[in-house]
Amino acid sequence: MDDISRFLKTLHSEGDVFEIRLLNAERDRKCTIAGYFNDADAASQAIVEHDQAWHLPACYVTLNPCEPSLLGRANNRLESGVRATTTDSEITRRRWMLIDLDPKRPKGVSSTDEELGRARAKAEEIKTWLTERGFPAPLEVMSGNGMHLYYRVDLDDDHDDLVRRVLHVLADHFTDDHVDVDRAVHNRSRITKIAGTVARKGDAIDGRPHRHAQLLTPELEPQVVSRERLEAVAGLAAFSPDMARREQDTRYPLPQLEPIRRECAFIGHCYANAASLKEPEWYAALGIVGRCADGDRHAHDMSHAHPEYNTSETDRKLRRATDDAISGPRTCSSIADDLGFEGCAQCRHRGEIKSPIVLGRTRSDAPTPTLDAEVRALAAFPLNDMGNAERFRLLHGSRYFYEPRQNTWYRWNGKLWCPETSTAAIRRDARDVPSRLREIGQAVEADGDFMRFATRSGNRKPLDDMIALAADLCSKSETELNSNDFEINCQNGILDLRTLSLRDHDPAAYMTKIIPVAYVPGQRSVLFDAFMERQVPNQEVRRYIYQVLWYCLTGCRRHHILPVFKGPTQTGKSTIVLAVRALMGDYARPSDKKLILQTGNDHIPEELAQVAQCRMTYVSELRAADRVDATKIKILASTDEVNARERYKRGMFFTPKAKVIWMTNEMPLLPLDDDALKRRISIIPMEQQIPENERDMDFVDRLTTGAELEGIFATIVEEGRPMEGETHLHPPMAVRLATQRVWEGDTIIDHFLADRCVINRENGTMRSRRSDLGRAFEQYILDCQQQQPLRQLTLAGITKKDLYDELRGRDFVERKIGEWHFFGIELRVAAHGATATATGTVSLEQLRQEAARPA
Repeated sequence: MDDISRFLKTLHSEGDVFEIRLLNAERDRKCTIAGYFNDADAASQAIVEHDQAWHLPACYVTLNPCEPSLLGRANNRLESGVRATTTDSEITRRRWMLIDLDPKRPKGVSSTDEELGRARAKAEEIKTWLTERGFPAPLEVMSGNGMHLYYRVDLDDDHDDLVRRVLHVLADHFTDDHVDVDRAVHNRSRITKIAGTVARKGDAIDGRPHRHAQLLTPELEPQVVSRERLEAVAGLAAFSPDMARREQDTRYPLPQLEPIRRECAFIGHCYANAASLKEPEWYAALGIVGRCADGDRHAHDMSHAHPEYNTSETDRKLRRATDDAISGPRTCSSIADDLGFEGCAQCRHRGEIKSPIVLGRTRSDAPTPTLDAEVRALAAFPLNDMGNAERFRLLHGSRYFYEPRQNTWYRWNGKLWCPETSTAAIRRDARDVPSRLREIGQAVEADGDFMRFATRSGNRKPLDDMIALAADLCSKSETELNSNDFEINCQNGILDLRTLSLRDHDPAAYMTKIIPVAYVPGQRSVLFDAFMERQVPNQEVRRYIYQVLWYCLTGCRRHHILPVFKGPTQTGKSTIVLAVRALMGDYARPSDKKLILQTGNDHIPEELAQVAQCRMTYVSELRAADRVDATKIKILASTDEVNARERYKRGMFFTPKAKVIWMTNEMPLLPLDDDALKRRISIIPMEQQIPENERDMDFVDRLTTGAELEGIFATIVEEGRPMEGETHLHPPMAVRLATQRVWEGDTIIDHFLADRCVINRENGTMRSRRSDLGRAFEQYILDCQQQQPLRQLTLAGITKKDLYDELRGRDFVERKIGEWHFFGIELRVAAHGATATATGTVSLEQLRQEAARPA
């Protein structure tokens, strides 16, 4: 009840009289329940009581305040079986304009969640569009099956048609295949769904439930939309057969009334018999006279003779009669056939003109057309859909392009090319084509082929056909986008990463990505600088990290490196990478580790296609048992074109630009004999753990604010930029030693654990003697040296002590039970057919017999 009362008080001021109407209430038969209230709480109570008793399909309230005298019909109470409800003439003033968005679905059923979601999205689109045109925020109501937007207005009777024209514009621009913008809710006595009540359309079934209407903006204090802003939107009316507005071009003189009165018997009849003229004839005459030069004065002169002449009434009907959105001037055939005027039969102009208003125009009125170069170019294209596509390209080719693989239009927003997700937005711009065609038609042939083709071109299907054909004319391939590898799009321009020169945003650069910060030379982040000095105290390593990150900002693949931030937890690995990810915005994205690991099949993963337009990606959570796929690594580091495809999209050829950063506590299994992989992997040691009492869970959030990110960006591009003559990345000694240690030690241990051991930390009984693990490891090293003789020197320094240290570092429990044991690990059958266990060396057959024994 509180929700109902709150909505009524939001809609109506204290003391306003409003009607509550409950439609299709049904007991023995369907009837209407209605009553008038000036007390929102009393109305709310009455609605709840009747809803409980009648289980009402829907509850409504008048949108605008009623005449106070209507309380006499049913004073603060509801009555069943009423017939007299509120009419337009009983509304005192228009306070609200309702925009009703209804998802398209079968009649008589509630909407699904998906359909309702489309209505919500369309409401947001309309609200944004109107806000851009100066409209204040509206009240938003989820009506149960759709969305309502309520804009506060303050209009008298003279502006009734204004709301109708605004709704027609919105319906033309935003109605699509999924959501309908209702054109019919413009009348003053309109009723609307009451928030807080249940919308019961049809039966509630699975997927189509009954819902409570909800006021989504209860705290909003709506501001009035000015009449000027409403007029501005109403003036955007599209040209179509349903709304045939012939815009008056000021270059063309208005028709003169005198020759019409002289030559048209019907207009002469209306002037001669003005005192007794029937209303249909009067309207027809107003529609012609009012369109002439000084039409207002002529209309009043003609109407003044009528005994019930009223100035305001004549003004109101004159506006209606001359509104081309309703109808154009009366035609000769309509005057003769519909009005039954017999004088048309003897007219000497019969068959030569379509309407009396043509008599007011002479050939000398028409100015000599002066067409500029653009209009001449538009006129040169053929009058068909392809010609319209060429016109669209000429008018909007500098603002739109189409990318075929993604089936996406892009629009220039002043800084970058953005995907245009709304077909309605493109269609709005496409309507410029029929508008310009009408201009050409008026200039070169007052009622000929251009005008007829302009009328046809304004319909939905020709507009869609035009857009589809224009897609081929305006297409750009993905390889043309963001093609300069050493430029990056910032908030304040395009930055050349080599020279640090900044230029204005340029549509010709075809940038579809942008970072969220500006480049401010010399800017620094105190937080980031202090963090880097503490976590990476080695200045050479710090400079190398900046060089790697600068390289990631580019689209260049010259160095072919795979940077790996390796170290225990809480050393700041992810902090650095996540800060750079936030900094790079559209240029970076995370990836699943399947991007670099063996997955059991040979096809190129869709993860590769997902990073096609990225400059940096990163993977994390790598485990010791994961196996790196050397083929994928080579593809990612390649400068050759590769073929990949995202799910449900076309395949594409592209040259990978994404640098893949690894963040890991332990190295995955690497192919020991892959020299190309050895050259690419670069281990950046992160060993300085943050003390527990200094750990800040919000540090990354604080680091990725605007000012801090600007400082990080300036640091990377200025500190990491290659020096003059520097063409290669030169890792410092600490990085080279860490990389060497991985290839000479860590990796052989990981291979041993994967090939000769079973690991299950959750099994409390699984254990192996430390000495057995050591002997097995030494044997494994000998086996590797026999298989790969070139590795004898690199493996010579690895001992079982290194294995023990690694197991302890990986938190395996070590306990003395007679002898020292490691828990959660067991030796398994080796490749040569024997295994070392806690009981010594046994044959493969003995192990199988052991496994076959009942538990």
